[in-house]
Amino acid sequence: MSTDTLTEPPLSDDTPPSASETISAALFASDAVLRFDAETGGILTMNEKAREALDIFSDTYDGLDFTGSITVDGGEPNDIWWQMSAGERSAWTGALVSASGQSMPAMFRGGLSADGAAIDVVAIAGASATAEGGGSDWPLIEPVLGVIEYDADGVITAANDRAVMSLELFGEEVAGRHHDSLWPPSTTQTPAYVEFWEKLRSGRIIEGQHEHVSGTGESVWLQSTFLPIRDDSGFVKRIMQIAMDISDVTHKAKRDELALEAFKSQFAWSELDQEGYIRSVNGAMLDCYGLPEAEVLGKRFDALCDDEFRKSEVFENAWQEVLKRQKYARLSIRHVTSEALKRWMEVTLIPVVESDGEVRKVIQLARDNHDERNHSQSLEAKSGAVDRGLALVEFNLRGEVTSANRKMCEIFGVIPEDFTGVNHVDLCDPEFATTRRHTDFWDKLVAGEVVAGVFRRISPAGATFWLRCVYSPIVEANGRINTILLVAEDVTESHQALLHKEQKLQAVDDFVCMIEYSRDGDVVDAGGTSLKSFGQTAQQIRRKTFSDFCANGGEVSRNDTDMWAGVCRGETVKGEFHRSLEDGNSVWLTGSYSPLYDRSGQVDRIFLVGIDITKARAERIDFEARFAAADSGLAIAEFDIDGSVLSANENLLKYLGHSRREIIGEHHSAFCSPDFVKTDEYREFWLSLARGESWVGRMSHVDRYNGDVHLHSIYCPIRDEKDEISRIVAYSVNETRQTRFERLAVDSADGILSETQRLKTSATMLSSQLAEIATLAQSSREQAERSCENLTTGRAAFETARGSSTEISKVVEVIGDIAGQTNLLAFNASVEAARAGEHGIGFSIVAEEVRKLAERNADAARKITRLVEDADREFESSSRKVDETVDGLRAITKSLNASIDGLASTSEANLANSKVCDGIADLANALCKTGT
Repeated sequence: MSTDTLTEPPLSDDTPPSASETISAALFASDAVLRFDAETGGILTMNEKAREALDIFSDTYDGLDFTGSITVDGGEPNDIWWQMSAGERSAWTGALVSASGQSMPAMFRGGLSADGAAIDVVAIAGASATAEGGGSDWPLIEPVLGVIEYDADGVITAANDRAVMSLELFGEEVAGRHHDSLWPPSTTQTPAYVEFWEKLRSGRIIEGQHEHVSGTGESVWLQSTFLPIRDDSGFVKRIMQIAMDISDVTHKAKRDELALEAFKSQFAWSELDQEGYIRSVNGAMLDCYGLPEAEVLGKRFDALCDDEFRKSEVFENAWQEVLKRQKYARLSIRHVTSEALKRWMEVTLIPVVESDGEVRKVIQLARDNHDERNHSQSLEAKSGAVDRGLALVEFNLRGEVTSANRKMCEIFGVIPEDFTGVNHVDLCDPEFATTRRHTDFWDKLVAGEVVAGVFRRISPAGATFWLRCVYSPIVEANGRINTILLVAEDVTESHQALLHKEQKLQAVDDFVCMIEYSRDGDVVDAGGTSLKSFGQTAQQIRRKTFSDFCANGGEVSRNDTDMWAGVCRGETVKGEFHRSLEDGNSVWLTGSYSPLYDRSGQVDRIFLVGIDITKARAERIDFEARFAAADSGLAIAEFDIDGSVLSANENLLKYLGHSRREIIGEHHSAFCSPDFVKTDEYREFWLSLARGESWVGRMSHVDRYNGDVHLHSIYCPIRDEKDEISRIVAYSVNETRQTRFERLAVDSADGILSETQRLKTSATMLSSQLAEIATLAQSSREQAERSCENLTTGRAAFETARGSSTEISKVVEVIGDIAGQTNLLAFNASVEAARAGEHGIGFSIVAEEVRKLAERNADAARKITRLVEDADREFESSSRKVDETVDGLRAITKSLNASIDGLASTSEANLANSKVCDGIADLANALCKTGT
């Protein structure tokens, strides 16, 4: 059997918190948590740790949404949101991005509920954000809740100790079992069970109260949350069951429900307000009155009684007992039926006390005891005082009721006829009646033993009572025992009051530290919360003394000594107390030390009641330190909703040059320029703050000496407990110097703009000239290259001519040799002609001419040789000059190449300078516009 629900509120004080509530409490205590709206993706809520982590200090989250708050590696935020809001992905691990751009790992939870509706997405950044898979999914809550992990087929893969203990599966192998082995067959063999797992496999979260079967075969009720966990592809790969054992509460609630239904079916009852008017009534009560419902509802219940009873002190005293003393009252009244007959009715008035200690309504229980009362009056005369004061019941040896007096009938709310024949077993608690203990109990009575004590008994109508009983076997004259006489007194009220006190004390102990000391300072007793706060077991803490918990190494300070002495004198001491622990840490408690008195009125015990504020105090100190840091670096002021100054810190007073007395009570406009105050912008500024909108920006103010003060501020509206704007807090930074610098920059912007334009014009002209120079350099380089080529060709011609002159020298040398030989021949011819005499005269003339011709040839050859030698020298000189000219032209060409490259670089640099000028001009224009 199970009850599947989405997170439902507790039905009563006995209903335990749901798993989701316990998880939420654990996460909010240690992590930064945000919740995004399932439809819009906007931020709905966040805790303080999330505000600090994301640098968000505004009370409103307008404009903040899922896609703008996360970062995705290799993906789009919109795709992640679509998958989570559509239920395709119930969990995603990513990162949140703060207002300053910092990212932090975070885990996101969403998906669909059991009815298919989208669930708000929750982001967790912190210790829990990195807990993925295996046994570390919920490390914060495993000591509190049972955790069982299943695969998609429902087979258990793991379970923590808490789950094993709740299901009493000690010594059994849990892993490998199917989920259906944990639930009763009456549930698992139904279509609803199949549908249950289909919902989980589709990714739906299911929460509810489910009946389980323990390892011993007993019924165990668990409050569970089943969380499907998807893989990266979006398929459910495993299911986590987070469970809390609520068996005791469930069984008690069912027993109470059955008892209440039996009670309502057996008793006549009506509900009265605190004035005594009937607001509701059942059919049995209408039968007692003998009136229709229309004639009963809305009337004061005593209006249905006869005048004599209504005016009696009995009625008034009983009513005051119920309202003022808050005790139930039982009385017999006479009421008037529709036939104008007066009948007796036994009535019990039970006050219902609300949490504020006031009686808001009264339950009236009644039964028609007209005949019984008449009979009782007859019996009262016979039974006497004993019968009037004690409840008497007689049993036979089989345990059957043979008779019961009026007192016992009154206690059990039945008439004697209803009592007769009832077995003693039926009057006992089933947990006692069905065991061997009851058999032993009755055997003692049958054996003649007297048994006395306070016992829980149940009336035939199902009502529960506590009776102080004496069971006495009646021994007859023959020594036989045939009757067991029960003499009883109803102590239900006192016993119930004691139980209530114990329950209240237990409820207080769950949240408050309670330690009881003897007058000497020894620990007598301590509650569970105290043991947890002080890190002690019950045995360990009982060996401690008051001085052991005092600070300063166990030595009691003078203040603690005086406090203890005052409490011993009967004083109650309240405050915050610093107490040390064995591990060197300490704990802070806020509470009181109160004296407890013995019967003689002397202080016997000292009772400490306190609340552990160690964490809260540390957070308070941290908050105060943060505020002090902000107060030291920022100008802070508070205004009421009309704009009047409520408070201002020293930084703001220093910036404005005013004292606190001068500024408190003044309107915000008193510190602004009159021209600005008259603008629509200033009026809209206060209207937006009144609407709850924050304002951020720079605002000009006027100090005490009419000087300009420029503050960059954030104005934050603060809401009260009614969610109404109660005040405005402004945090400011002084930017007066920066503002002056900006104005100077604006004033210089026109000059910078003109100079920049002139530089840009010069750069344009320079670019044009550089282009012309580059063209001329290119032309010169080409001419030099051509000249170099021509000179190289001419040098080759010189070399050819030089070779020809060498050949001429050889020819002239041959001609010289011929001329010498000719001259020698002419000389020989002259000698021979002289020898011939007259016959040789003609030959001598010819020889002389030949000789002269040979000499002229020799002279010509010599001249030609000298000319060739001169030509060789000129050729060599010209060749050297041609080489030098070629080398020069080549150097000129290389220099022209370098010059052309330099001109190109200069042109590029000039172009970059032109772009810089454009940027400076744009900046100057922007400054001019800002200044205007």
